[in-house]
Amino acid sequence: MIMLRRNSASDETLPRDLIGPQRMPVDTHMTDCVKSANMSNSNSTRYYNKRKNDIKIATWNVQGLNEPGKLENVVNEIKHLEADICGISETWLCGSSEFNTELPNGEKFRIIYSGGEIRRKGVAFVLNQRVSNLVKSVHIKSERMMAIKINTSPVDTFLIQVYAPTRDSDDEEKNKFYEDLRDIIKYKSFQEVLVVMGDFNAKV
Repeated sequence: MIMLRRNSASDETLPRDLIGPQRMPVDTHMTDCVKSANMSNSNSTRYYNKRKNDIKIATWNVQGLNEPGKLENVVNEIKHLEADICGISETWLCGSSEFNTELPNGEKFRIIYSGGEIRRKGVAFVLNQRVSNLVKSVHIKSERMMAIKINTSPVDTFLIQVYAPTRDSDDEEKNKFYEDLRDIIKYKSFQEVLVVMGDFNAKV
């Protein structure tokens, strides 16, 4: 989980969620909230103000969004994790575009995605309503890579979401991936914060 500081252009807040291997950060965060509730009123106010200006970033390989109900489940999990921005891999969505989705309770999320011609691979960013208007630019590279620039303080942040080839992929595909990564980084200005995240298909 990555924490960034956003520009306080809006006071709107929206709760956020994630399961599986990401369950531990949820438990840890909830423990911190309980501790905060037991603090003095002044300390609780400082905690709230810090959360209001922070941006929590996560990444997740969702292994497809095509099954009925899968997108809603993923968004619910991102909400539960309280991630403001979640980069996801293996969306299995075709083409490149964006759309909004709304949970039954009225909470809205913005999905920006990049996919190929077939329903494999694919990357995306899911942003909650609290930060969706902080996106300054979108950069689509391939079904394995995309980036967004977000308005943060004291400098902007350039987020790259990737889905890397596996170790068994041919050298040409691996080389293209790293060439694309070098190319997309060129859209980042010198002073901006760079975050590269996603599924690197690494084996330890």
